[in-house]
Amino acid sequence: MVFARVGAAYHLYSFNPATGVQRWHLDGDNADDVVFAANKLLTLNSSSGGVTMYDISTRNLIGYSTLDAPSTGNDMYVRLLGTSTSADEVRIGRSGPPVNFADPRVVYISRNGRAWPDNAHLNHVGAGLPLVAAAPQDMVVIDGWLVTHNAVDPQHLQVTNASAATSPISGNRSGELGPVPGQFVTFGACGSGRVCVVTQPPDRPTEITAFDLATNRQLWQAAGKVGGDRLSTAGGYTMLATADGRFDLFDPDGHRTFTSRLSGGGWLDSSHLLINDPDGSGRLARFKVADRKLTPLGSAPGGSLGCASTSTRLVCVTTTALTTWNVG
Repeated sequence: MVFARVGAAYHLYSFNPATGVQRWHLDGDNADDVVFAANKLLTLNSSSGGVTMYDISTRNLIGYSTLDAPSTGNDMYVRLLGTSTSADEVRIGRSGPPVNFADPRVVYISRNGRAWPDNAHLNHVGAGLPLVAAAPQDMVVIDGWLVTHNAVDPQHLQVTNASAATSPISGNRSGELGPVPGQFVTFGACGSGRVCVVTQPPDRPTEITAFDLATNRQLWQAAGKVGGDRLSTAGGYTMLATADGRFDLFDPDGHRTFTSRLSGGGWLDSSHLLINDPDGSGRLARFKVADRKLTPLGSAPGGSLGCASTSTRLVCVTTTALTTWNVG
């Protein structure tokens, strides 16, 4: 999948990975939400609040959902969220923030502050759940738990059980995570049933705090070295990275096990890191997390706007082309 953005519009292209032949394309507004859930593609139209569901292989139309305005006080959907689980990285052989969610459950957020669970397999929207002072841009769904940043009390997160995808909601429970130290930066999944919160202490690099969602208990807290503000996770390890590819790596207990101070690194797959110039040769290297084995690769690709990877391939995009490297 490749996103291209022109002005206020996006253009989504699907390619056959074996041949490079384009399968289909989809156009929309940059403000729309796009989520890949199981074998479905869902888009939320930012203007109408309508959610359209497509088959991910063919782009054939499957269904359409919207809130009934008269019965909901003129409410409408404003956000579309996929459900992150540890199965994502296992299924697709990569790591980091999921691109294609393995879990079919999604959650719609409405303008009047309610969460509406759905299931891409069933296309049946459940009852709306009230949210506590949630900032619409700061939300994630992890293993069926909807986690939101409290807009009134920025030192805390709210947790809501959105695991049931059809009405009625059973076993609904809300809780609170925190307090977290310093200024809130971001948060995201960091292992099965866990959420990590990144904060900025005064005059120090960013810190990371891990919570268990089932108990709302703090599990660990650790300081970074490079001031990262981007979270990703794989195999129980959590990466806190910068936009240019410097990062700190933490084990499941919160111990910092590796720091890369050079730009251009990140996850290669769920067991390996891609590191830029670890030996002074200017080459990329493959780093195995389990035993810290370092395998030199070729020169770093130049001019790329972003890359994706699996255990054996690194694919990078420029303004005009896709290029694939063998890194296995």
